[in-house]
Amino acid sequence: MLLVGARDASQLLYRDELERWREGDDGLEVLLTLDRPDEAWPHRTGVVSALLPEAGLDPKASTVFMCGPEIMMRFAMRDLEALGMPDERLWLTVERNMHCGVKLCGHCQLGPWFVCADGPIFRWDELRDLIGVEEL
Repeated sequence: MLLVGARDASQLLYRDELERWREGDDGLEVLLTLDRPDEAWPHRTGVVSALLPEAGLDPKASTVFMCGPEIMMRFAMRDLEALGMPDERLWLTVERNMHCGVKLCGHCQLGPWFVCADGPIFRWDELRDLIGVEEL
């Protein structure tokens, strides 16, 4: 299952592909939502984390991969924890301002991690206490 959200339709990436996947018969279920839809929006309204209960996640078998703004990931990960998802099945990709790409400049540092070299993909338990800390 693929859950996709955006603030409004203009910020929804790969819209044509998402619609094609939604209508396809390949078994991929795609749920789309917008925070601020216009009257023509035919799908759900709200933040993407509101779709999590519908995803049918099995804490023993499901794995979540998430990308997006750090604030959204922080709240969604906490919602996933509430659904019983274990840390080892929760992954996020972090995008930080990278310059050198080899751990020298510090622009992408996130606590003890350098996103350019140690990431950009991290397990939730590695970032839980770091995501949302300003100026970190």
